[in-house]
Amino acid sequence: SHGLKKGISLKSGKKQYGQKKDIAIFFYNPDPGEGDWVGVFRSGAAENGEIASNEFPVDWLYACGSKDFEATTYKRSGRITFPAGTFAAGAYEAFLIKQDSRPYLVDASAGTKFNVV
Repeated sequence: SHGLKKGISLKSGKKQYGQKKDIAIFFYNPDPGEGDWVGVFRSGAAENGEIASNEFPVDWLYACGSKDFEATTYKRSGRITFPAGTFAAGAYEAFLIKQDSRPYLVDASAGTKFNVV
């Protein structure tokens, strides 16, 4: 059974992006829910299986790729694009999150890291 994954996984299209480049995050979500969203946080925001309470997403999108809840669809896999210029230079981590309120539970190994330069 090649490619079989038990849990959520995310992968950034690249490890490093210039500020004029769109940022692509690919995800696999075996048990999709209506309000699932991808949050991009500064690197190190996750600790002990959740996003620290003093950390907020730098940006986010529902798994359907928009911020319109009415447009959300149950997507098992896909690509989300954050437009060029969204993030200042720095190190970031993206997670797929199922909670619409804190605590935001995350599996650090299921996140993906990227840098903007």
